[in-house]
Order: sequence, then C-alpha cells, then structure tokens
Amino acid sequence: MVEEARHPRILVVDDDAPVRTLVRRILVPRLFDLLEAESLDAALALVSNGAPPVDLLLTDVVMPRGTGPALAVRLHEKWPGLPVLYMSGYPRDTLAKHGLTAEDAFLLKPFTPQTLREGIARLLGHGAA
Repeated sequence: MVEEARHPRILVVDDDAPVRTLVRRILVPRLFDLLEAESLDAALALVSNGAPPVDLLLTDVVMPRGTGPALAVRLHEKWPGLPVLYMSGYPRDTLAKHGLTAEDAFLLKPFTPQTLREGIARLLGHGAA
C-alpha cells in the first residue's frame, strides 16, 4: 500500500490574530497544513495527546503568558530537532532576554510573503515554499 504524501504541518503561535490571519493567507495556498494558537498554553493543548507531528514551529518571541523559546523547549521534548522560525516586531538584538539566540532563525515583523516562504523553505530543507 502506498502512503499518501502529506503537506508539511506548521504550528503558528502568535497572540496577534491579524498576524495569524496573514500567515494563513500566505501559506495555505502553498499547501501547508496549519495549526494556529494564540498562546503557549493553547499551542501545547493543540499538540497534546497523540496529535499528529508538527514539521515546523513558527512562533512569536514575546507573548503575554510565555515566550516562543520556552514553547520551543517544550515541543523539543516531544519532537527533538523540530525546526523553529521565530518572529517579532522587536529587533533581534533586544530579544536575548526572552531566550532568542544569535543562531535562531528569525523574521522581523512586518515581513513579506516571500521572506516568510523563504525562511520556511530553508528550515524544511527544500526549495521555495
């Protein structure tokens, strides 16, 4: 039996609903499956108890009740090696206190659709998304 190929699944976490809407508009036509959450707790609830694997985490760095890096640590317990693309309206050099390192993949908001797709494609290890 041939297993049907699935689209890459991206968990999008941002407390700003318009950002999640923009990401959905950019990525869904490109055949990605998206899971969306507005907080660290909501994201963890989405992926708990036998949820299908996530191929990439796209998360805001600073959120009201947690940080993207803290969420990544928790998800790496479940899926070691999960690629993470961080995004923020704050410049990278101000985010170290929130756990972002110089090695982390990062997009400064506002970003273009092309920049988002290129960042995801780079982390998923294939051509332009």
